[in-house]
Amino acid sequence: MANPSPVPLDLSTLHQGAPVTIDGAPYMIRHPDALSLGGIKRLEADAPVIQGLLQQDALTPAEDVRLSELLGRVCEAVLDAPAAVVATLSDAHRLLIVRRFTQLRRAPAPPPSAGATTRRGRRGKRSSRG
Repeated sequence: MANPSPVPLDLSTLHQGAPVTIDGAPYMIRHPDALSLGGIKRLEADAPVIQGLLQQDALTPAEDVRLSELLGRVCEAVLDAPAAVVATLSDAHRLLIVRRFTQLRRAPAPPPSAGATTRRGRRGKRSSRG
């Protein structure tokens, strides 16, 4: 019995982020695929901590500071903007940017390009259409 053909791997090096305007100036939220593996690992470590803090009914002063630090760090990693611009953002702004980045990460993969070919093995009997 022959092995089925492997599923083709369709990679894209074009990473379209999301635009954001801050005080009238355009910036881009980086696409997750544009981050380094180390950057992704740091974000994956920070995300559950941020989520846990956001789900609490009330934060202690120390937790509030921790949440602000995490949002700032993640925002600096995902927003293609100077640190001085990121520093002007409120935590609410940073949270919006982090949420938009998360939406980019969860977005479904684009369909294969029109020029791509796919090989599929046949299964079952051939049928003729009438």
